Amino acid sequence: MRKFFLFTIILHIYLYLIVKQVLSISLEEAHNSEILRKCFEEIDQSQYNSSEVLLDKFKNYAYWSHEEIPCFARCIASEKGWFDIDLSRWNKQRIVDELGANMYNYCRFELNRAFKNVCSFAFKGLRCLKQAEMNVIITHNNLLECVKEKSISMDQLLEYYHFPQLEHIPCLFKCFADKSHLYTVDHDWNVLNWLKAFGPIRNENADISICRVNANEREKMDICAIMYEEYNCWERLNYNTDGISVTYKKALKKIFNF
Repeated sequence: MRKFFLFTIILHIYLYLIVKQVLSISLEEAHNSEILRKCFEEIDQSQYNSSEVLLDKFKNYAYWSHEEIPCFARCIASEKGWFDIDLSRWNKQRIVDELGANMYNYCRFELNRAFKNVCSFAFKGLRCLKQAEMNVIITHNNLLECVKEKSISMDQLLEYYHFPQLEHIPCLFKCFADKSHLYTVDHDWNVLNWLKAFGPIRNENADISICRVNANEREKMDICAIMYEEYNCWERLNYNTDGISVTYKKALKKIFNF
């Protein structure tokens, strides 16, 4: 089965260094004016003073907890050619072609969730793509800073491609975690920051606390090893690795009672 990586240190850095793409889904850009005009015409504007008010409201859709302009995202995504309304399905290849593989990978779980309401499906997907636009570049920059600080070579980074059980470059993930504020000062998880860095998880209802290294094991490990082990478990819960993780195996036992 083909696997898409939620967060692959080597690929993200390598692609960024080679391509350095600047991707944007900003809908207020000039070439999107006709799409915006058409979608504005399709909604009930009686509760809004003008199209400008609608546009200002829509600019913040990345932060909406629910769709504040009913079915507007569905129209936008459809007109961009990213979403098929009739089939209620995202055009994933077009998203990859136009926005890049990293943007798609960040949102791939959100773009595959089943929703009975096609408007909600389109909204959540488009919102995620906008969040990816804002957050993926931060992830890249944080990783690149760690690579530079530790003078890491590409050959060394390649050792991470298959998510080794033990970290090959001492404290590389901790460096990234610190810059991304993944942990509190007491080394608890800042879950929202994990989601910002890596994107939505496969199962929204999953108990991610099972990836926390327990107190007894923490006494035997340094903080870098603890963070890397927890990160590896996060990836494996999203089916992104084939390696062996003690925390992951314990998580599976807890879930499936074997």
